[in-house]
Amino acid sequence: MKVFVSGCFDLLHSGHMTFLKEAAKLGDLYVSIGSDKTIRELKKRDPIYTQDERKFMLENLGCVKEVFIGSGSGILDFTPELEKVKPDIFFVNSDGDSEEKRNYIKGKGIQYIVMERVPEMGLPVRSTTDLRKIIAKDEDSEYSPLRVDFAGGWLDTPGMHRTNGFVVNCSISPLVSKKNWRYSQRSGLGGSSAWAFINALNPFKYDMEHGNGWQDSAIVLETGCCVWHSGDKPVLDFKNTGDFLKGKMAIWDTNIPHDTQSLSQKERDIEKIKEISRIARIGVLNKDVHILSLAANLTYQEQLKEGMQEVPFLNEDGVLGAKYCGSGHGGYVLYTFETEQQRTKIISKHKGFIPIEPYCRLFGQNHR
Repeated sequence: MKVFVSGCFDLLHSGHMTFLKEAAKLGDLYVSIGSDKTIRELKKRDPIYTQDERKFMLENLGCVKEVFIGSGSGILDFTPELEKVKPDIFFVNSDGDSEEKRNYIKGKGIQYIVMERVPEMGLPVRSTTDLRKIIAKDEDSEYSPLRVDFAGGWLDTPGMHRTNGFVVNCSISPLVSKKNWRYSQRSGLGGSSAWAFINALNPFKYDMEHGNGWQDSAIVLETGCCVWHSGDKPVLDFKNTGDFLKGKMAIWDTNIPHDTQSLSQKERDIEKIKEISRIARIGVLNKDVHILSLAANLTYQEQLKEGMQEVPFLNEDGVLGAKYCGSGHGGYVLYTFETEQQRTKIISKHKGFIPIEPYCRLFGQNHR
């Protein structure tokens, strides 16, 4: 008999061991693990261990015959591997059971067995989510970037999606942690998503439940300088590290609280915002701070039409662009500069400025 299981198997724990041991009692055990890409799509976070590490650990368990990295996508990412193995049994725990999975497996004529999550005698119940919460609670080891946005704000919000529109943003350092939050609260920098991430919650789910758009959670999890398709969920068009912005960004605190939810019903020209987002996309594509600053300035003009107050320092030497962060009417204002020297000059001249840098997490390494 061939038995097939699938899952992320991140932060391997005793619950996984019990599950795999029970599955192996039924026959030769084949395991398909979620790829790093699939975990990011489904969990809205990076895996703790890479797909190759997770494959290596499972291959070295005596109860496992063979391990695959799922080459499909979504909740049925294992289907190419299932077709290869042609198992007799598909074994799943109660947490992984779903109608979509059940219907697919039964449609293939494969026996579908669900195991309730029961720990080994005397051991506590374990899950990867719970372990992430314990780590976040006991250690100040989780850090998160915030974000600045250049154009396309609101195009991530229900009712304001536009075909061929984009959301253009960049994650930033200094990073924040539970013990060290370097920025003002309610600042327009995506702080609620960062807070959810640091506390081992799902930032995307958290923002959706609180009536926010998805751009904050998307950039906090993806990092880098990103272009996203407008729509009901984050779909990445392309990204780069944002290195072309190094030394060329700062934020200025208006000392006025920012509140996205109270602003969502204001009238705004969504079609104009869409056209500006297309300019910002070109700026990222060409790594051109001047084009990106043009998009920021055009967005700022739309913000003024919405009733926001004019911001200072626009005519200072070296300032290329400026706009309110997020939905505006308070919080921080983003400024872009021609050179790092000109940024330094303005920061030293005026209070309330914070220099920021693009932040990108790639293959386990931080680029700041």
